[in-house]
Amino acid sequence: MEEKIVFPELSYKVMGASFRVFNILGWGLSEKQYQKALAHELELLRLSFKREVVIPLLYEGEKIGNYFADFLVEEKILLE
Repeated sequence: MEEKIVFPELSYKVMGASFRVFNILGWGLSEKQYQKALAHELELLRLSFKREVVIPLLYEGEKIGNYFADFLVEEKILLE
């Protein structure tokens, strides 16, 4: 089965930014510190993004809560 990458150019930019953050900071920091660094990288790439996006969760048409995504990049890719 051939797997396709959705939004390949954008996906590679986001993955590259994520790898850069990890390669520079390493492991063991808090999630908030990684988020701040990733936001910086996304800005350098001139990508539009929203942080801490609230997405309503529906079950059979009824709201059962909210999902909180760390980033929504270019209105296309959710990052957690």
